[in-house]
Amino acid sequence: MQTNYFARSLIFISYPFSEKSDLLRVECLRSVFITYKDGAQTALDESRGKKWNSRIKLVTEAIGNLKQLARIKKIYKVEYLFSDMPVNLAQKPIISNKKYYLYKL
Repeated sequence: MQTNYFARSLIFISYPFSEKSDLLRVECLRSVFITYKDGAQTALDESRGKKWNSRIKLVTEAIGNLKQLARIKKIYKVEYLFSDMPVNLAQKPIISNKKYYLYKL
């Protein structure tokens, strides 16, 4: 994946639409909205745990209700959705291949 195509300040939703959140975060140096693994760090900080839980609920609900993505975009300034499969959005992916789909929200 390219690391210079998008500004580093942009935030991507990947979990739960992709299992590649770590790839996006570490190898592509991109900010991701949330990952399930982030929850392990919340055991030591109740405030962080509440924020993590809130974000996990939002993205999990988005699987069954794609309108939730607009709410996430508005509240958290998320710009893109990275997925391992096609997502039934009104817009077509801006980048796609046989493995990944990238949508501008």
